[in-house]
Amino acid sequence: MPVEKGFTDFPTANSTPKSPMDPTTGGQGRPGSHGAAHAGDVSTEEMLIAPLEYADPEPGEIMTATRRVKMYVAADTGAVDHCVGPRDLPESVLVKKNPNQRGLIGAKGDGIDCYGFANVNLEQADGHMINSNVLVADVCRPLHSISKVCDNNHDMIFTKKGGVVVQAGVFDKLLATVKHVATYPRRGGLYVGEFDCIDPGECPDGAKPSGFAGQGASR
Repeated sequence: MPVEKGFTDFPTANSTPKSPMDPTTGGQGRPGSHGAAHAGDVSTEEMLIAPLEYADPEPGEIMTATRRVKMYVAADTGAVDHCVGPRDLPESVLVKKNPNQRGLIGAKGDGIDCYGFANVNLEQADGHMINSNVLVADVCRPLHSISKVCDNNHDMIFTKKGGVVVQAGVFDKLLATVKHVATYPRRGGLYVGEFDCIDPGECPDGAKPSGFAGQGASR
């Protein structure tokens, strides 16, 4: 199976926190870990007489439990790098230090701890696989930086149903034929639109602003 190299050429810069009983985390909030058994899960005999166990799991079981985990990645136009939290990675993935790594700043202006970077393969349900370099940082969910995706010869379009990454240039002809409601020029790793914020009572008579920024679907 060919591996898409779409997100891999850039040293990169969060997933909804796992619930304690999320089956993808083994019930402990850390992918690949195993939770303690509940009393209702074992018989009275097993509770009174502990069965013999190996001191350490067999190597084959370790590899099976830690080399693949479920990851939910948010596509983010506000992220300057691909990011992932340490707990969202398989335990077998090596996190490498980068002494020249720049720090990250959160939406509130506070610093975000960075632990290094890692290389992973990401496979979706249709079998398509993407190789991605990610910053391992103290973030609450995995993020894909849209600016990084586009820097590597891809474009991305968003609709109310979702987002799609395609080869660069696919949308150029379409964009040339449709009216642009708003634009957000690229500034560094972000897409920033410049607007004058006006009290609705100050709008000229007859003005009919576009309503694209309404309540929208609940988040």
